[in-house]
Amino acid sequence: GGEMATPAPLSVSGSFKEGKTSSRRRGSVRQPSMDADEFMNLLHGSDPVKVELNRLENEVRDKDRELSEAQAEIKALRHSERLREKAVEE
Repeated sequence: GGEMATPAPLSVSGSFKEGKTSSRRRGSVRQPSMDADEFMNLLHGSDPVKVELNRLENEVRDKDRELSEAQAEIKALRHSERLREKAVEE
């Protein structure tokens, strides 16, 4: 059993030594394809990161809307306070 297992790793390591550049090329080809798959997932929205990003963008829009409403209310309160102060002076 052990004698048969030893030649297989030796032959594998020999092929690795012979084809170092080809194995590196294969590795570099695999990496961009994985990145391309991730990129396609991002484009199609099936990536959980994209889903979370969309959720956060929607939340920011909601908060911006709330902020605008609060600022408008503050502006209106300041205006009514000025009017009240003018009425008191008169």
